[in-house]
Amino acid sequence: MSHKLAVDIGNTRIKTGIYEGKYLHELKVFEGNSYSNLIEYIISKKNITSAILSNVKEIPSDIMEVLFERFPLIILDDTTNVPLINAYKTPETLGMDRLSGVIGGAAIFPGHDVLVINAGTCITYDLITNDRVYSGGAISPGLMMRFKALYTFTDQLPLIKESPVGFIVGTNTEEAILSGVLNGAVAEMNGMINNFKEVFPSVKIVLSGGDSGFFEKHLKNDIFVALNIVLSGLNEILDYNA
Repeated sequence: MSHKLAVDIGNTRIKTGIYEGKYLHELKVFEGNSYSNLIEYIISKKNITSAILSNVKEIPSDIMEVLFERFPLIILDDTTNVPLINAYKTPETLGMDRLSGVIGGAAIFPGHDVLVINAGTCITYDLITNDRVYSGGAISPGLMMRFKALYTFTDQLPLIKESPVGFIVGTNTEEAILSGVLNGAVAEMNGMINNFKEVFPSVKIVLSGGDSGFFEKHLKNDIFVALNIVLSGLNEILDYNA
């Protein structure tokens, strides 16, 4: 059976999905800039008939050569045909992961307003309306970016890692940072969801990204977790261009 390959090159990791129709047959994640491992993986797959790639940073030329040599390839950009109306005012500056995410969200909840939240390096909020119009959304720092900002732009605050927080009052500096970053991010996300609901009362909420597990436990709103929403959207775009 022929397979399709979706590749999402993000800020901190590379995700690939091999699809049979709409079904995610195989998921592979490469941490960091593991381009050599990605090449080996792609070469090992013999029955891929088409592929699509989304990236948020420059793609090494050897990756491009391997992909283009093996099968028809779509490099997703603002000129690619997509199954929505892109009303973003500066489509050339739009992250393709954001665009793919809302297309994936619309596939999960067709005919609905859908807010796709991707909690990764950044936290992005992107809305597609029930008539498949995408106008944009919002971007804020992700959890690790918030921790690093406190460390980088102050002289005495330490760099700490995320850990469970069940308190609002931090009794030492580490706890205070944990409370501020984690409770603050949850409050932001709940507030943003409520703001969107004021304008789109029946909006469906889809949560994805590496930090989605943390937010899923703390959000007060009903959400649908789809960890591979960007890959799903890429697969939808690939089908649309077939």
